[in-house]
Amino acid sequence: MLSRNKYMLIFVLLLSVSVLLSACSGVSDTVTYTEALTLVNSYPHRTDSFTQGLFFHGGKMYESVGRYGESGLMKNIDLKTGSCEWCYSFDENIFAEGSTALNGRIYVLSWKENKAFVFAPETLALENTVEYPRQGWGLTTDGENLIASDGTAELYFMNESLETVKTVTVTRSGKKIANINELEYIGGYIWANVWQSNEIIIINPENGKVEKTLDFTGVYDNKSNDANDCLNGIAYNEENGRVYITGKRWNKLFEFEIK
Repeated sequence: MLSRNKYMLIFVLLLSVSVLLSACSGVSDTVTYTEALTLVNSYPHRTDSFTQGLFFHGGKMYESVGRYGESGLMKNIDLKTGSCEWCYSFDENIFAEGSTALNGRIYVLSWKENKAFVFAPETLALENTVEYPRQGWGLTTDGENLIASDGTAELYFMNESLETVKTVTVTRSGKKIANINELEYIGGYIWANVWQSNEIIIINPENGKVEKTLDFTGVYDNKSNDANDCLNGIAYNEENGRVYITGKRWNKLFEFEIK
């Protein structure tokens, strides 16, 4: 019969192995958004805005919106009213997707049209149209590369000519996470919406591992019967360190402080 001390030794060893296996498995913690963020304010958001990209450039908020015949790019959105200073309308055969600014240019992807568009940030003048090799979903930048999603578990790091220089696969607990959508680079990590879910995942850009999952269930009383009217839109304002969250055709945009 084993002595009490031997039982305790076996228990400690088993517990240590369990902790080690959990650490090595890369299990990601899922927390409610209230544990990571403090809601500071909410603002009106245009319900005709099928939000695809949301970002700040030069202290001004920009938003790209999708759907055929409705796609556009808006500049300097007034948080108090939801109105914008400038708006560019795409041709009816273009479904606009993610957007971001890098080195004095704004980039907007298209969904299935294999095109990306380059704009002047001050006037929203279209400067160039570039061939794009895959579906366009989300887009952000780490200040050096453009980073894009295509609805799979892959993230594509590209130069300003939209040539892929690196690809990482997004995984959580060792499993691929598909439907990666709108992206935002915050504090060295990529924040990403998961399409048609209430999740925003925080991704390590070096290896694609999900470090944290934020559950935004309850942040918005979504009365829409259309599953496409989901959480989608993350913007980070470096000037005040706050994060802005909205969704497709939501009537609210939320402002958060990071805890």
